[in-house]
Amino acid sequence: MSSSRKANLIAAVAKQQPFANLWRGLERGGILTASSGGEIRCLSSHANSSRHYEDNITVPRSRRLSPARPPNGITKKNSNRKREILPPVPKGEESVQSTLQSLKEDDTTKAEAHDLAGKDLQSTYVSPSELSFTGDTVIPVTSRLHIVTPKEDTPRGVWPIFRMMDEDGTFRDGSNDGYHNEDKIVSNDSFVNARLNGSKINGGANGNKHESILSGFRAFLREQYPNQASEIERNGLLSPSESVFADTDSKNTLDRLLRHMLRLREMDSIFQDAQRQGRLSFYLTCRGEEAIHFGATSALENQDVILGQYREQGPLMWRGFTLQQFADQCFNNASDLGKGRQMPIHYGSRALNYHTISSPLGTQIPQAVGVALRLKMSAAAAADAGDGSDSQNKKGVAMCFFGEGSTSTTDFHSGLNFAATLKCPVIFFCRNNGYAISTSVKEQYASDGVVSKAPGYGMAGIRVDGNDVFAVHAAVREARAYALENNAPVLIEGMSYRQGHHSTSDDSSQYRSIDEVEHFAQKSDPLDRLEKFLKLHEYDDITDEKIQSIIQEEKGAVLDALRKAERKPKPPVEDLFTDVYKDMPPSLQSQWNSLSEHMAKYPDVYKL
Repeated sequence: MSSSRKANLIAAVAKQQPFANLWRGLERGGILTASSGGEIRCLSSHANSSRHYEDNITVPRSRRLSPARPPNGITKKNSNRKREILPPVPKGEESVQSTLQSLKEDDTTKAEAHDLAGKDLQSTYVSPSELSFTGDTVIPVTSRLHIVTPKEDTPRGVWPIFRMMDEDGTFRDGSNDGYHNEDKIVSNDSFVNARLNGSKINGGANGNKHESILSGFRAFLREQYPNQASEIERNGLLSPSESVFADTDSKNTLDRLLRHMLRLREMDSIFQDAQRQGRLSFYLTCRGEEAIHFGATSALENQDVILGQYREQGPLMWRGFTLQQFADQCFNNASDLGKGRQMPIHYGSRALNYHTISSPLGTQIPQAVGVALRLKMSAAAAADAGDGSDSQNKKGVAMCFFGEGSTSTTDFHSGLNFAATLKCPVIFFCRNNGYAISTSVKEQYASDGVVSKAPGYGMAGIRVDGNDVFAVHAAVREARAYALENNAPVLIEGMSYRQGHHSTSDDSSQYRSIDEVEHFAQKSDPLDRLEKFLKLHEYDDITDEKIQSIIQEEKGAVLDALRKAERKPKPPVEDLFTDVYKDMPPSLQSQWNSLSEHMAKYPDVYKL
């Protein structure tokens, strides 16, 4: 039976039935229903759980973005919450990016923007009440940090997203929040007495220059943004470090944050170019996700163990991994901590509590549960031994990073279930950057993103703006405190956007448009947002000239590390057979002997 005949039959049946809606089933990405009046209505899949009906239309199935298969578009109007259904794009016509269409302004907004062109950004910027990322779901924004516990219902059918700093560099005052629920807000004193947050807050008034600068700046922000006073006071990025950072020779956390974000971006750019030149075999950038890296890691303590995927250069850099160590690993030379056994970007450091990266998606998730269980058992043993208050300082969590693509693996589901049932202090941080290589989030899940899966496993969850470094820091700080206080896992979903290709082996123009990439790069870039914040509030004389000076310094340091790593010798061949057994077994010894004989036979080929 054809689709139209099925629809007509359902409509006819619905007219004769006493119930309001008859479920028809999935129809090309939406749920088609027949109302008691007989008209056909479609439950749009774009709102996921929020039940928005579109009369007499079937929402098209989301398709991979390519010129050969133009998708139907849905544009969100700013003037109201109703969606405008656009007609299908004729076959052969230039593809229109559905993600961009959902974000286009209506004619009124465009006219207003044109009239206001040239005026001061702060006076024209309107704090958004909703955000849209690469999926079609519209997410309400809240400026109040809010952990949703397992017994709560998902608010409004769509999980809210926590944000402190808007795109123009200002902190939200809460007046235009799209979500309000005071009963579920983390209180100002929540977990603070436990002293479990990341970087501690120092007095600073009688300290050195760096402490005085940050203390004065923090006081200024509290006065300017009273609604965010508690978060500002507790935010470790706005507080001086207890000790001098070795890589910046200062205690100024905010200065270090800016420098590290610039350093990582320069390293990504130069290492990617080196691969294109044939000097590196492979590389993978994290452009656009730096706020997640540094915001999250700065909220952790040194005893916390990090398990990353393959796009987590930032956490390792924040912990002290040097540019030279990054370059040595990518060149697999004799100084590589992994002895050349891993492909480039598979970093690891025992000294920095950072587990070696493995390529297969999701494998680190159940491993993180094991790490967290060990940390919990060690803390309990220390407490039983009578270490007293010192045992509190030794408590740690496992921090596990992964992308939204990993949530489709069995390791994700088994890991979360183990963490919840074993009551492990682990933070699962999903970087939802819109794409798993070429797979869009529209094809990755039918749920309200990733964080909505938390209640099903009996754990708390937070959705955070992954382009807001201050919000990410606050979310991870609270999640860490919650995990340790309750011996329980927390799932965080950081909404962001992957600005670069998946890797140097990928060409993302085959499945997404350049316009889409440019849109998110201009609208939601985390580094750009931080720079606006610093310049807007005239922090420590931060200017474009000073930022360019830092960029040139970091560029020179990256190039220097690259040249040195390139000149270093490769690891000895025998390292292929070491570090597996304490004493090499006969089978492995035989393989080593055979390889040695082969290389000796062809010395011109194997110039070792």
